[in-house]
Amino acid sequence: MTLEVTLHAIHLICAIFWFGSYMWSEVILWPLMKKAGILAEVQGGLRSVYGRQLQAGAIFGTVVIGFFLGVAGGVFDRIYTPYGVMFLICSVVGVWMLAWWSAMPDRSLKWGWRIYYSSFWVLFALMIGLHFAR
Repeated sequence: MTLEVTLHAIHLICAIFWFGSYMWSEVILWPLMKKAGILAEVQGGLRSVYGRQLQAGAIFGTVVIGFFLGVAGGVFDRIYTPYGVMFLICSVVGVWMLAWWSAMPDRSLKWGWRIYYSSFWVLFALMIGLHFAR
C-alpha cells in the first residue's frame, strides 16, 4: 500500500508540472513570442534550455510512473477488465504523447499540437475512470 501511495504522489506531481508547464507555454510564452515575431527563431534554441529538460523529466516521469503504478495495482491480473482496458489505452496515449513531444515538432503543425493537447483531457478522463474501476 505504501508503494502505491508513493508512486501515486510522484505520478501526480509529475503530471501537474507537465500540464502546468504546457498551459503556461500556450497561454503566455508562445503568444508573446509570436506577437514579437521571434517564435520561429527562438523555437530551435529552446530545445537545449534547462526548463525543457525539467519538462522532459516530468513527461517521462508521468508516463513511466504511471506504468509502475498500474503494475503495483495489479493491472496484469485483470487486464481483461475495464481497469485493464483503460490502463492499456492510457499507455498508448501516454507513449504517443511522449513520442510526439520528443520528436520536437514545429509549432506550425497545428493539428498535431491540437491532438497532443486534447490528449491531456483524454488521459485525465481515463485517470478518473481508472480510479473508479479499481
